[in-house]
Amino acid sequence: MKKIAAFILICSALMLSGGENLIPNGDFLQINPNSNHAPVGWWGTVDPKCGVDTEIKPENGVNSYRMAGGRLLSTVVPVKPGHVYKCSFVLKTEGFKWRTAATFQLLWRKKEKPLFVDYKGQKVWNMKIKNVQGGHNWTRFEMADCAAPDDADSVEIRLGQVFEPAGYCWFSKLRMEEVREGDPFRNRIAAVPRAAAGLSVENAFDESRWSNAANLSDYLQPVSGTRARFPSEMFVTYDNEAIWLFSRNYQSSLDKLDTSLEKRFDMQDGIEVFFLPPGREYQYHIMLPVTGKLFVCTEKWNDGHWPMKLHPWNDHGIEFKVKKEQDLWTAVLRIPFKGMGVGVPRKGEEWRANFCRTVFTGGKEATSWSFLREPHFQYTNDFGKIIFSENIPLIKKMDITADGANVEIRNTASTPVNVNLSLVKHTENKSFILAEKCVSVAPLKDAVIELSSKADSAAMRFLEIHSGDVLLRKHCNMPSEEYLALGVFDPENVRTQTLYLAVDTPFFMSLNMRHNFATKEAHRLIWRREMPVDLYMDLPAEIKVSGMTFDAGDWLKLPLFKPQITPYGKDGLQRKLYKFELPMIINWQENGFLFFYECNAPEDKMFSGSYYFSRNGKNMPVHEMTFRTMKVGRVKKCSRKMVFDPGLLRANTLRWWLPKNTVEQFKRLGFNRIGIICEAVKNKDFYTGDDPRTNEDYYDLIFKEMRDSGQKLFISTFSTSAGALGWFWTTKDPDARSVGYDGKPGPPNQYNCPSLCPSYRGKYYQEWVDRLANCSAFRKYRATWLALDMELWPLEVWEKICFCKRCIDQFKAFCLKNGKTDFAKRDVAAEIAGKKDKAFIDCWTEFKCELYSEFLKTAASRVEETVRNAPSTSPLKKFTVSDWTSPGPRLKPGILDYYEIAFFNSPDNNYHAIQKRMPEWKHRKDLYCSTTYGQTVACPDFHVIPEQVKENIFEAAALGMQGCVWYYVLYLEPRRMKAIIDGINAIQPFEDIILEGKLSSRISGQNKKMLLTRLDSGDEILIGIRAYGANTDLEGKIRLEGISLALALYDCETHEKIADVTPENPEFNYLAKKDRCRLIYAGPQDKWDARMKLTSEPGVDGRSM
Repeated sequence: MKKIAAFILICSALMLSGGENLIPNGDFLQINPNSNHAPVGWWGTVDPKCGVDTEIKPENGVNSYRMAGGRLLSTVVPVKPGHVYKCSFVLKTEGFKWRTAATFQLLWRKKEKPLFVDYKGQKVWNMKIKNVQGGHNWTRFEMADCAAPDDADSVEIRLGQVFEPAGYCWFSKLRMEEVREGDPFRNRIAAVPRAAAGLSVENAFDESRWSNAANLSDYLQPVSGTRARFPSEMFVTYDNEAIWLFSRNYQSSLDKLDTSLEKRFDMQDGIEVFFLPPGREYQYHIMLPVTGKLFVCTEKWNDGHWPMKLHPWNDHGIEFKVKKEQDLWTAVLRIPFKGMGVGVPRKGEEWRANFCRTVFTGGKEATSWSFLREPHFQYTNDFGKIIFSENIPLIKKMDITADGANVEIRNTASTPVNVNLSLVKHTENKSFILAEKCVSVAPLKDAVIELSSKADSAAMRFLEIHSGDVLLRKHCNMPSEEYLALGVFDPENVRTQTLYLAVDTPFFMSLNMRHNFATKEAHRLIWRREMPVDLYMDLPAEIKVSGMTFDAGDWLKLPLFKPQITPYGKDGLQRKLYKFELPMIINWQENGFLFFYECNAPEDKMFSGSYYFSRNGKNMPVHEMTFRTMKVGRVKKCSRKMVFDPGLLRANTLRWWLPKNTVEQFKRLGFNRIGIICEAVKNKDFYTGDDPRTNEDYYDLIFKEMRDSGQKLFISTFSTSAGALGWFWTTKDPDARSVGYDGKPGPPNQYNCPSLCPSYRGKYYQEWVDRLANCSAFRKYRATWLALDMELWPLEVWEKICFCKRCIDQFKAFCLKNGKTDFAKRDVAAEIAGKKDKAFIDCWTEFKCELYSEFLKTAASRVEETVRNAPSTSPLKKFTVSDWTSPGPRLKPGILDYYEIAFFNSPDNNYHAIQKRMPEWKHRKDLYCSTTYGQTVACPDFHVIPEQVKENIFEAAALGMQGCVWYYVLYLEPRRMKAIIDGINAIQPFEDIILEGKLSSRISGQNKKMLLTRLDSGDEILIGIRAYGANTDLEGKIRLEGISLALALYDCETHEKIADVTPENPEFNYLAKKDRCRLIYAGPQDKWDARMKLTSEPGVDGRSM
């Protein structure tokens, strides 16, 4: 450091001054000689006490302008549409009353006329205002992020006093300057130089060989963005044949390394590397554990599978070596371009890339060079960038803090280079420079550059380092290594961090919480008694938050916590500060924190807000919040037979969400089923008070509302509470555990618990059956729909169990009963393991089918007996049993009335998955889909935008399904709610066609890329038209075979007429938008007219189903 410090003395450093001041005469030095102390370039009919003051001023060389009274002084500055500006001024006040405020206003204009925005249903001027109250003695104020509207060409700057003008204020040193844009990429970028000559795998552990490499260190923990506890460095360079990596991984306790997990790459201490060259569909994935066993594959995010499929990467040609030292292990990799099917990257070529590390020994941590929004290394959009470069300065060290940035850099050239540091702030699609500094670095010398700039929030800070036009590095760090924040689970950035607010219905904001405070509790749960934390939310007055809860299902469900509310004014607007005394904090990925609200603002209005936590009485950094208002709408008519359930919605959550006319409001949103949690009856009578506490209290209130209002809902069990939970049985009762072919314990289930024996009918099975039959859903509320979520045996487990003595004895009895005496004499485990005798295997499959069918039928029969003669609460008008499963050989026909099949993906992937099963499912009328609002923690790669939530409803309709259940309500938000309402409104007029129609193959298209389905019901047809995977819109003729009369074709959602077809001319032309799905009606014109008339009649109250 002494050498570097000495060098800095001879280094030319220049702190860039601000840009051009756009405000004319902002120092008020120019005074109009023909007026009373009026500044040149300004105008306004102001109080006589106002004027340029040459005596009272902040410093020599400037004047001030003295303001009194309630009138304003103005000037105009030209602006560029959409560009960002920052303003500043210094202010002195004297004699202010408590409501008096000095005001600095920006009024955006176009062609000399003010621009308008909507505010509380009225058109008001589009302005940005800074109001300052209280006493000040030449205090400097800034207004950052002053973004000109896209249609603005000028701004009027206005100075004065507002609210209760009194005393005097003096303005001086007014500045407005355009903020230069930074790189819009919101993650890390590194320029990678060429390798030094002579690098080989044999000499690569000589660290001097990496003196020219880019050092990609300072790994981050996902989500929090705080620094890794286990430091890592990745040196990256390249030559004409390969990318070279040298990984340094600091870690104690290497002598305790567990090498027994060699086959479980996801559970080993190691590194992972990802490359996505330009134009490639699949990314290259390299895993190298410290044990030295390489695993490589290619993969594609959102490939329609969870987990995503890993494809063999043959002929990769990777060379590598691993070396263990004391508290350190290193690895060298040579990754040939040829193995990735690419040539030598050209200078300036950009690749998406990420470098990651997992630690399991001596601690547990997953970190990466790129900043990850969720802990999934494989998500392509969170990859950083590497830029292949030559002859560039080398970044040796970097550090970004709340105070600014510090960079150590080496000039490898024989001539001086200018290096520019810029701290940038990101907006939704852009970034702009907050502060910058330029330094000239002498030839072959090192320099340390410091850039001071205080952080104004808890948001991630970004630093860009340029040499001329070349971006050397984009780096990011959090301003604090202590992290506690709310957020939206959004690994694919399809929800955005902007919170959409419904203005036409009560709703809720669903957020998760992350923190990095130490605790040994699961999910880092810290109760208030251990560490008191309060949450403060600063929101516009139009948002009225009634309370907050935390919902982690059966594991932890908290009551409603109401806030303390403090109204106040800011910049002339009314706001509210909400204080929640949090019962706990937790590291919870799901959107489990629900904030219930009503919003009375107009639609399509942008709001800003903020929140911060106070820990042990000390305030933590402020987090910004952005809101946008919208209308979600309402359904025109309730579905009478199709089922629409928001998914795992508890009665208390429903009442907190929709506190008035709960059932009616629920149905107006399109939903018509509620599930009841399976628990014992506690209230002898129905609860009627105003302070409900238990689940049953809330269910009582909802059923009372249905009885009093005549509103009806389908009623079923809350499926996850009704399932057998067999994995708990096997942890408690060894007799419940399955046995494998070899006599050892059967393979574990999906929860890594011992898998259940299908012939088990012991204590815990009997308790489950008794609990179901006597729970409140049936005993009290008389539900006739047993909805289950069994999930007992994944297919790969089911095929390998069970060979316990009880199962073998029952199988032999089954064989004798069915006249297959020979089978009863054989070694069952050996026969099944050998897979040679198909007849024997079929017999074994049939036996297990009978076991599981009897398992369910016994339970269902007990429940049916409990509700015998009760009015039906399902669309089938009889006792109904459903399960979250697909039709298959595990259950006999007739055991289930509905199969809730998985539709947990984007519509294109759902369509392709269902088409594979269509030959066997084509005419089934017992399917309804369990679909998705988008990503969940359990299924994070299901990229679903709001439009696709609606299109999944179209797919369900086009394929003749009986309804939709979503997974699950915590992921519902206004944009997706609107998509559901739009989807239900589109299909509801055709409910009978969907429920009764039959799929037909008598449809064909001229454009073979169009994906077509046809659902027939008499002389009416529903057509699904898809352009999934298309790069452009698809156009072509579509032919309807076998029609016997003239049909009119209409779009089911827009009601736009598309064409007429006849038996003589059964073709019509259609333009399908790329990657979209549409639902089309074809039928006689009079039947279309009748359906539209029926839809327009009142019917949302749904007093009968």
